[in-house]
Amino acid sequence: GHNVSEPAVYMIDFAKTSALEPGQILSHDTAWVPGNREDGYLTGLDSCIRLFREMHNTEHDWSAPRSLPAGITAIRREITSLSSSATAAGGSVGGRDNQPPMLSPLSSEEKAQEPV
Repeated sequence: GHNVSEPAVYMIDFAKTSALEPGQILSHDTAWVPGNREDGYLTGLDSCIRLFREMHNTEHDWSAPRSLPAGITAIRREITSLSSSATAAGGSVGGRDNQPPMLSPLSSEEKAQEPV
């Protein structure tokens, strides 16, 4: 199952794959252009590794509350509101498992950042 307290990466859409033409080779780190069938999988992994290294090498108090851009905060507020309204009406708002969005309540700092 999905653990909402831990980050996760999923590899998806393997059902949509098909065999390569004879002699065709994929490098997985070449930019996609129509027809080359490259997926950029290794490029994505390299980007994740680079990001985690930068985070690891950055002196930052990761336990401190983080502020979100106003647009993100507004989206979170709307999703939380929709989820609360649907639950109050006896329904639900969710994904394929019909689970509500996995959002924590807005912090006081996020509420203070809200545009009026």
